[in-house]
Amino acid sequence: MIRAWIVAGALLFATVAAAATPDPGYDAWGGWRGVSSTASGRFRTEQIDGVWWLITPDGHGFFSVGVDHLRPGGDYSPALDRAPYYDNIIAKYGSETGWAAATLPRLQSLGVNTIGAFSEPQWFPNAIAYTVRLGLSSYAPEVPGVPTPLVARITRDYFDAAFANGVNANIATQAGPCAADPWCIGIFTDNELGLNQSLAQVWPYLDAYLILPAGAAGKLAAQQFLAARYGNDVAAFNAVWGTGLGSFDDLQGLTALSPAPAGPLMRPTGSAAQIADRRAFDAAVAARFYQVTHDALRALSPAVLILGSRLLILSTRPEVLEAIAPYVDVMTVNYYEIADSILILAPDYPGDYGIPFARLFDDLDTMYRLTGKPFLIGEFSYRAADAGLPNTLPPFFPTLATQADRAQALGNYLRRVVARPYLVGAHWFQYMDQPAEGRFDGENQNFGLVDIHDDLWPALTDRLRSVASGAAPRRQLVPGFAGRRADDCLVEWTATAPLAPRRRPAPPSRFVCVDGDATCDTDSIAGQCTIDVMPCAAIDDGRIPCAAAVPDAVRVERLTPAGDAALAAALQASLDSIAQPATLPGVCGVAVPIAVPAGGRVALRTRAAAGTRVDRDAVRLICKAR
Repeated sequence: MIRAWIVAGALLFATVAAAATPDPGYDAWGGWRGVSSTASGRFRTEQIDGVWWLITPDGHGFFSVGVDHLRPGGDYSPALDRAPYYDNIIAKYGSETGWAAATLPRLQSLGVNTIGAFSEPQWFPNAIAYTVRLGLSSYAPEVPGVPTPLVARITRDYFDAAFANGVNANIATQAGPCAADPWCIGIFTDNELGLNQSLAQVWPYLDAYLILPAGAAGKLAAQQFLAARYGNDVAAFNAVWGTGLGSFDDLQGLTALSPAPAGPLMRPTGSAAQIADRRAFDAAVAARFYQVTHDALRALSPAVLILGSRLLILSTRPEVLEAIAPYVDVMTVNYYEIADSILILAPDYPGDYGIPFARLFDDLDTMYRLTGKPFLIGEFSYRAADAGLPNTLPPFFPTLATQADRAQALGNYLRRVVARPYLVGAHWFQYMDQPAEGRFDGENQNFGLVDIHDDLWPALTDRLRSVASGAAPRRQLVPGFAGRRADDCLVEWTATAPLAPRRRPAPPSRFVCVDGDATCDTDSIAGQCTIDVMPCAAIDDGRIPCAAAVPDAVRVERLTPAGDAALAAALQASLDSIAQPATLPGVCGVAVPIAVPAGGRVALRTRAAAGTRVDRDAVRLICKAR
């Protein structure tokens, strides 16, 4: 008995001492020292205890809080024939160098540790991590005759030799400086390409390449693809498409397939088999772009991170994701909240041309389940009407009423990012507001952290600072200890609320939020906190330690207070989604929002099994009154 008390006392002392240990702080690159790994001299990725991280050159966990379009020139306005932001910063600081000297400490005070796309990182040498965006699609020749999409992009023949030749000939010039600079996190190969039929690609690539001349590279690729897909059985192809080809060589004389493809936002036309052919060839074209750019970058540098082409929200299908995943280190998505009015106008578009979803982030969660790659959000933003800007183009995004609403939206969004273990960061678009008169493409939005005079939007940036400052330490999964430690990694948990410490030598299982705190409370309703909760499966958790295994059976055993059948069903469905044979280690189920009354709590008990192994978890959600 005495020995037991001595052991218990020692454990309690160790736990209290650990709790009293000050935050280990950050390394010179912005990496949190609370996560340590091998120092490689460059940024890289690693999954540690179920959480994906960027790892700094010194070997610490880095969560990328970035801002795009950081440049003294701002946006040029054709209507004004000048860039008003540039004029204002010259008047304010006297020079571009003066602007940079004032901007760096401002970024650091806001918790921004990354310069994102469309920026000029050369103003901040050896001071802040950055990314580089290339435009490698431009080396592929245009396919003439394809209608212009709503999101203006050019349909290109990526099988043409000019594409690979151009990329290989120019990659050292374009990507070499990044590959040689340890402050460069990695490279975006392009921006928002139409990788399948979508808002950025009116026709499927199969129909687009058929209008090429006989013998053109893209048309030959389409022929080879279809011949392989049909096992060289042209009769089977004829039966599906209603054609009378004598051999697949006759495709070189074909210029169209029937039925003709409908352009988005219309529903896809044709039979299920025809739609599947078109979708599969889209994926083959996407893989071609990604493979060529991957091989060129890898030949240049085996270490530089390949961040992909910044996928367009709602416009990337599952087939494409699975085809391109082998060729990236990090999958990047430009992921904005879409206005309800747009979704009502085109409710079928996400399922037809991307991935269906019920709530924001559901589709992104599905993308990770399909690929198993870490994800980066390359762009997100919110705008508000009280800024006095038109906010008319593009029309897809909600326009909030006030800057306070904008701050609330940023806090809710970024907290959901921090809670997702597969996300390694998010970049705000953009640093400064756009001109009211419109930039080169007409955009005229209140998207800035600063206004056109380079003054901070205080409500927005205060909220950014509050969420970003504690982002890295919050990124951990919780085993929810209620059973054998050696089995506690079958299912682990994450939530939008921070963890509360408890007096035992194990990660805590309580998520605590204060009513109205947008760093954790995802609603705007007084008197309650809404906390999003996600179960994750098969965590390789060295903290316990526990060998990862995908559960084959899961169930909600108890929900307190009882009686909310809809909530219990949603939690069960989320658990069921990760108890599948094809589940990748570390994949999470759909986030479930749980409303907790202020001053109250919700308790959840679950059971997961993998063969004879059993993982019982207990998770508590607590809402403190303000």
